[in-house]
Amino acid sequence: MIESDAIVYLSVSFAALVEHNSRCGNGVRPSFEMRYALADPGVLHAQLWWLEARSAVAASFLWDYVEFDIGTEPSHAVAQRLASSLPEGRLGKRPAEVVENWSADSAPMFSVHPQRFRMFHPAGESLARSAGRHSRPQDVFTVDVQNKIASLISSETQKDFSKTRLSLRLANTRAWPRKEADGYTAAMFNVAFHAGGRQIFQFPPRLMEMFDRTDVDDLPLESLNFPYEALYLSFGPQPELEAEPGWQADGAYVFCNHIRQKDGSRALSFVQFCVTFAPVSDPDAYGRLGENPEPFFVIAFADEALRMGIGEASDFEISNRVARLRKERDGATGFAEQARQIGMPSAQAVSAKSELEHLPQLRECWARITRLIVNALAYLSAYPDDVDARWPSDAPGRLVEKSSKATDTKEQRQAKTELAMLGYTEIHLCGKSFEENFRQEAAGNSAPRGAHWVRGHWVRQAYGPTHSLRRLQWRRPHRRNVDAKADEIAGHVYRVENVEQSK
Repeated sequence: MIESDAIVYLSVSFAALVEHNSRCGNGVRPSFEMRYALADPGVLHAQLWWLEARSAVAASFLWDYVEFDIGTEPSHAVAQRLASSLPEGRLGKRPAEVVENWSADSAPMFSVHPQRFRMFHPAGESLARSAGRHSRPQDVFTVDVQNKIASLISSETQKDFSKTRLSLRLANTRAWPRKEADGYTAAMFNVAFHAGGRQIFQFPPRLMEMFDRTDVDDLPLESLNFPYEALYLSFGPQPELEAEPGWQADGAYVFCNHIRQKDGSRALSFVQFCVTFAPVSDPDAYGRLGENPEPFFVIAFADEALRMGIGEASDFEISNRVARLRKERDGATGFAEQARQIGMPSAQAVSAKSELEHLPQLRECWARITRLIVNALAYLSAYPDDVDARWPSDAPGRLVEKSSKATDTKEQRQAKTELAMLGYTEIHLCGKSFEENFRQEAAGNSAPRGAHWVRGHWVRQAYGPTHSLRRLQWRRPHRRNVDAKADEIAGHVYRVENVEQSK
């Protein structure tokens, strides 16, 4: 960007400030000042500050900022011209505190949500450390811990408040209450993930394509085996699954709870998914969460929903969500009543109205994401051994080697701790056998012209004494010639000895 572009940008931004002040201010033209500093040699960092004086104590807010090249010209002279280009512009006496720009490219494991959340969320590191106080992931989902997490997030984000642009925060006002609530929920999942041992399962793109072509609507959650009570499934960005422009679904936190039965067995009592989204169009936006809060999608299943096929259960839970949103939109909640009593508009109602407006296009997106998650969990249930634990390829080799080969277990733990502090986590890579089988099949077969995809599905096959046991079979999607006879295509059946007693 050059100086003329910066003048145009700030002129437009200042006009938005005047408009905002006319709506929310006291009718007085906003007072503002320009602050500046050198971000780098030859690069000017100029900030537009709004001096708001409606209250007894005058307050100032960072409205917007811009960076542009100035070459060897004195920074003060350029900043003076920039300020003079705006009505009643003046330079402030205080220097600007440069808002650090960072690059997602330099972030270890940025592609995996738990790590980018830990490293770049204002409270990420503090939340990760707090997980050490909980012996089990279930301990995180209590009212007391939830309040502590909310307090910690509020405290840490306030520290960065002065560095976030008010102009962008206001642009997200309609969705802010909902995103803030979802953000607190996602933080709980992140803490539970750390308390559960930081278990990440990563699936290759080709396997994800097969999952998208595999039906799971009739598969109940209670038929699955969860390898851990808290884990994260990493899919990589899914271009067709956008929560909002530029944010694509890239994985999900999974939390489950079991209760002990009288006969000593464990029964599934609760399952929650928290879907995460990656900022694919502007990865660096993740470093500005105060201005661009990340979206999440949370869905929970309990009681009868655990015994339904996931298709019916998902529709049931989303319908409940719609009913709750309509209640919030219409002001039929205790929160809305409290707002009315003090003469304030209900932020909850505004947010619910906005979410309901976008629900039709999001509903199918949510359903597809849920099916991908259940397919991944079904694969882990059916192929528990098709997992290879590895450190990321860019992790320091010396520490990686020491983490597994050091003769002293204390040295191994120390190496893993150092890797974690550097932003690395060991990942369970899934689908190695699938990839090998797929390559062999691709080498020996080519899809005939006119072939189409036959969707896959999961089967719970009865076997054993009196057919009392069940094992999952994946009838994988395959290409079929439109002219082929039905009995000519056997499909691909994957089976493992994953046993569960029938009820």
